[in-house]
Amino acid sequence: MYYNVVAPNLLSDFERVHFFHGVSVEPPQLVWRSDINTNPFPVPGPGCRFFEIAIGTVEGVFDTPLNPKRGIKYSALMAVRFSTRDDDKKKTLGPITLWISTYPKTITPEQSRDASPHILRILQDHGVAGAVTQCLMPIADYTNPTSFVRRTLTPALGLPLAIAEREAADAQGSLGFYFHENKHKDGERSPKVFGVSCSHVLRANTTVNYQFPGLHMLRFQETITEVKKLIEEKAEEATGLAEDISRSEMQVTNEDEELAAADKRGLKITRSALVRVREDGSILKRFLEHSSIKFSDITARDIGHVDFAPKISVTVDELHYTRDFATFELNPAKFRPNFLGNVIDFGNKWSTYKLNKKFWLSDFSPTGFTFPFDRPLKVKGAITRELLASPDCFDDNGDPMFIVGKEGSATGFTMGHYCGLEAYICAESGEESVEVAVYNYSWRSGNFSEHGDSGSLIWTGDGRMVD
Repeated sequence: MYYNVVAPNLLSDFERVHFFHGVSVEPPQLVWRSDINTNPFPVPGPGCRFFEIAIGTVEGVFDTPLNPKRGIKYSALMAVRFSTRDDDKKKTLGPITLWISTYPKTITPEQSRDASPHILRILQDHGVAGAVTQCLMPIADYTNPTSFVRRTLTPALGLPLAIAEREAADAQGSLGFYFHENKHKDGERSPKVFGVSCSHVLRANTTVNYQFPGLHMLRFQETITEVKKLIEEKAEEATGLAEDISRSEMQVTNEDEELAAADKRGLKITRSALVRVREDGSILKRFLEHSSIKFSDITARDIGHVDFAPKISVTVDELHYTRDFATFELNPAKFRPNFLGNVIDFGNKWSTYKLNKKFWLSDFSPTGFTFPFDRPLKVKGAITRELLASPDCFDDNGDPMFIVGKEGSATGFTMGHYCGLEAYICAESGEESVEVAVYNYSWRSGNFSEHGDSGSLIWTGDGRMVD
C-alpha cells in the first residue's frame, strides 16, 4: 500500500515522502507533479532488499527564454532543475521545473493537477517547452587552534548581531558588509565606518547600542561551550598520543632496515604531534580565560549604534524586491585595532584545495582566481545582473552554474547553488515580493542558511557580492 497509488490519492505515500530526497536536511513533501504519468518515480520491487532512493540536488536555471523575459509571476514560484548521479557519478539534469510552494493545508493534489496545464501553457507561450510543475510545502591564522571558534569574536563578515534590549530573546542576525562614509553632508572628509545588516535585525529601537559579538548571551555561551569541547578533545588526543609514544619506545628495534626507518619516522611524527596538541590545548585554555573575562558583560560586546533603518517594504519600485536593510555606525575603539575591511574568514573547515574544487567544479575559474592560502577572502565589487543570468562558470558536466558562499552567525560558512531565476513569494497576507533564491550545495552539506543568518552577505568564489 505504501508504494502504490490508492484512490482517492493521486500519488503513493512513498513518492510523496521521498520524491525530494536529498534537496535539504528536512525535504518537503510532494503534493503533485505534472509529469507523474510520463516519468514514474522508482520504487523497490517485490522482495527487493537493497534499494537506493535517488539523491536529488537542486540547481539553477540558466540560458533559457525565462531568464531574459522574467515576466512569469505566481504567488510563490521558483524555477529549478533537479540533478541526480548514477553509480559512475555521471550527472543527469532534469527538465526545467516550476517549484511551487504552498502554505500548509491550502492546496490539494487535485487542485495542483488541474492547475498544471494552465501553468505549462503559459510557459509554452513564452517559448519554454518540456517543463514540469511540482508543489511543495582579530581573524586568526588557520594554524591557530582558536581560528574556528573565535570567528564570533572577530570583525570578519558574518559576525553575530543583536540589540542589547533583546539580550534574553532568541533574536539574532549577521553583519553583511562594511562601508566608509567618505564625506559628511557638509563636504568635509568623514572617518566614519558603517556596518550593514537587515532592518528586522536592527530595527527594534534606532537609538540602542548593539552587542559584540554575540546575538545575545545564549550565542556567547555557545562559543564558550565550543571552546571547552575543543579543550577536552585536545586533552584526550594528547593522552592517546602519549600512550602511542610509550608503546613505540618499548618495542624492539626491527631488524629490517626499511621497517626500522619507518618506525623511527613514525615515532618522530607522533612526538611532534603531541607537542602541537599540547600547545593547542594551552592556547585554547588562555583563549577561554580571556574571552570569559573580556566578553561576559554585554557592554563589552557593544559595537555601535543604529544610523538608518527604513521600514521593510516590497513596493519601493516596480521590481518588488524586498527592501530590508539597516546601517549602524561602528565604535572605532572596538574595531580599529583588528579591522581588515570586507573580508571573509573561512576558519579551518576546508583546505584551499577543497575550496577551489567546490566552487569551480570544472577545475576552471573564469577570472583565474584561486582562494588565498592564508584564508581571509577580500570582497571586491558586485557581480552583474547579466552575468548572473548567463554565468561564465560551468560544472563538470558542462552545464552553467554559480556556486556562492555565505558566512552567517547561525550556520557559519556554507555554500549553495544560485538559482538563476528570481523566486516569486506571496505572504499569507497576500503581499507579493521577489527574492533571490540559493539552494543547498548537496545532500550532505546541510542547509545554506537558517534563523540567525539574516543580513549575511552572499558572494561568488572570487569575492563578488551577489545580494
